[in-house]
Amino acid sequence: MLETSSAAADLSAPDDLISFLKAIPDGRYRRGVRYPQWFLLLVAVLGPGPIRSLSS
Repeated sequence: MLETSSAAADLSAPDDLISFLKAIPDGRYRRGVRYPQWFLLLVAVLGPGPIRSLSS
């Protein structure tokens, strides 16, 4: 079996992406926070989706 030395292969890591993102501490100031940090990180990870060029 292959072994990895990556921190991402930690056995205590949550099974799904949203649980993993919710476990990251939020370092923002509370004033002005409208969206939960886990949601913003999820959007950043998944991206806006496929973007098609207008010239095609």
